[in-house]
Formats: sequence, structure tokens, C-alpha cells
Amino acid sequence: MPIKVQAQQQNFKPLKIIFLPDTHISFKDNDGWILYKESFVIFQDVIKSIKTVPELDFVVFGGDLTDNDDNALGDLPLFLDSIEDVNFKYFAILGDRDADLKKGYTKQDFSYEFRRNCFDKPELIYWTQQLANNTLLIGLDTSIENKFEGKLPTDELLWLDNTLKSNPDKFTIIVMHHPAFQAASADKTVWKRYILENADEFLAVINKYPQVKLVLSGHHHNYAVKNLNGKLFISLPSVVTYPNSYKILKIYTDRVEVENKDITFKQIIKKAKNTLVKTKYAENEFDSKNPKNVLKFQEGNKIRKTKIFYYHE
Repeated sequence: MPIKVQAQQQNFKPLKIIFLPDTHISFKDNDGWILYKESFVIFQDVIKSIKTVPELDFVVFGGDLTDNDDNALGDLPLFLDSIEDVNFKYFAILGDRDADLKKGYTKQDFSYEFRRNCFDKPELIYWTQQLANNTLLIGLDTSIENKFEGKLPTDELLWLDNTLKSNPDKFTIIVMHHPAFQAASADKTVWKRYILENADEFLAVINKYPQVKLVLSGHHHNYAVKNLNGKLFISLPSVVTYPNSYKILKIYTDRVEVENKDITFKQIIKKAKNTLVKTKYAENEFDSKNPKNVLKFQEGNKIRKTKIFYYHE
């Protein structure tokens, strides 16, 4: 083991964090697998729940914060008002909905609202934050303006490479909206749009750096975990689609411990469950013979009850 990595592990303070993607706050009067009608009530419930989590280090809002119905970030002030009095530190990254913008609006408009008090360069839409002397959080922008799909442009990949090269002794966590790994066979075909388009290029960069231990993502609204080259990739579910839960992650140098938190409203969870199995997502794209199988996939299949994941298998 390299000396720098040994030192990093000896001085590392465990972190307790929440990555909360795909809250999709909206006032649409229609529901699909996303419960738009209940989205704001669900978000308020989740924020209230998060406030009670003891010794929480920070929260990352993982993209698609609102559904951005007017393509002009019109619902963003409501989101910001809802977290005005929180007792925890937070960051945010862009998702595809946040980058679905009409003329006159930019990604920087979104980013500025979250980073003006935390970062030296609020104009940047991807960023780093040093959490401690030996811990680094990297927030990436995988969004493509006005598209559902995600991709990391060449200049951002170069920036990521240089950032990791300059911080070899820092335990590194990366947060991004679009996942860089396949959680189901459908991800190769009908669900290809959920996966980062140039995932291979991203993996080629981070695989050069052993200090990268954890990569968190959303977008697919499912819970999935994969170990690739000693790095944990975790895709987190949405609170506005089934299974209507979020995860508390306790991060150590050798492992991540996961605690599940469901939303309070049992009838809303029941509605989300019944709605999901009747969608094109479940019936046509996942399993036409038994669309109910999609429920286990969204929950995390075999790993849904697993509480500890190690970086090295």
C-alpha cells in the first residue's frame, strides 16, 4: 500500500452523509411513476426527517431538484425556501431537469444559488470541496443542456484528471447525477439513456487514482451498488418514486455502512408502488411477463437488506 494512502487512512475521520437525488419538486396535476402531486409534501417530510439525523456531516442534493416545468428554474426559489432553516451543511449538483433551460437561462444560474456561500468560484458548474485535511468531495456536472442523457465533456474530464493528480493523499468521494455503471441488462438497450454516455472515459480517468473510493449517483431512481476496481459505485433511489426512500451513508476508509429511511406516508408509498408496475418503464422495458419484478429492482434486488459494503471485495 502506498505511504500516502496509509497516512490518509490513519488520520481519516468517518463521515456521515446523505446523497439525495431526484426530488422533482413540481406542481403538475398529473402523475406517472413520479408522484408530482405529492412531491412538495414528500420533500418537506424528508427535510424534516434529515434534520433529526445525529452527527450528520453534510447532504448533497443530487440533481433534478425540481422538475423545472417552466425551463426557467421557476420552482427553484420554493426549493431554496424549504431548506432555508436547515441545521446541516449541503451542496448541490446539476441533473438533466435542472439543465433543461430556455434561452436566457444558464446552468450557472442554478449553481450560483447553492455555491455562492461555499465556493471561491461560483461560476463553475463542477467543483471540489475539501472536507478535512485528507478528504475531498468532487461534484461533477454530467448534464447535457436540454437533454435527458448525460455526458462528461472533454474539458471536465481533463479538469477531473488534474484535480485527482494534484490530490493523491486525499480520500476522495465523487458525486454525479448520471450513473457510470449498468445495474440491469436493460441498461444496455432500452435503458441506455439512464447511463452516462462516456462512462468508459470517466472510469479510465478515476481508475488511475486509488484515492477515489466512492462514486454516488441518481437519475435512474433505483438502488444499486457495484464494486469496480476497489471503488464503490452507489446509485441512490428517489423519494418521489417507489421505493420512496433515502439512504444515510457512514463512510470509513475500508467500507460504507448504509441505513435506509422511508418517507413517512405509507399510503403515498402504496400509491407509488401500484403506479410503477403499470408504467411503460415496468411493463414494456423491464419485464412484460411480470412487471411486478421491477419493484425488487428499484428496491435493490439482493442488496436491499445489505448494510455494509467494502471497497475491496
